[in-house]
Amino acid sequence: MAYLFVLKICKLLFSVAGHSLVHMVADACQPESTATVSPAVHNQAVVLQQALHQIPSPTQEIIIRNISARLATQLLNVGACFMPNQVKYTYFQFSGIS
Repeated sequence: MAYLFVLKICKLLFSVAGHSLVHMVADACQPESTATVSPAVHNQAVVLQQALHQIPSPTQEIIIRNISARLATQLLNVGACFMPNQVKYTYFQFSGIS
């Protein structure tokens, strides 16, 4: 029984992360956006968006889908402000500081 609850929580977390990624790419594609994404990331987000329509099941777990869509926008708004600077990340990676 506990295994099923863990699976549902994991499904919720992965759904939130997936929706957040799709929202990030959609925001980057807006004309007034300063963020850019590569064509490969855009194509991956399109495939992910199509998969998110089927995961969780469209007929049974509509509550998880609604909650994950709402949490994804909040995750994007709150979490995106803490994204690391690529230059600093590359410096730490090359200097051996982890």
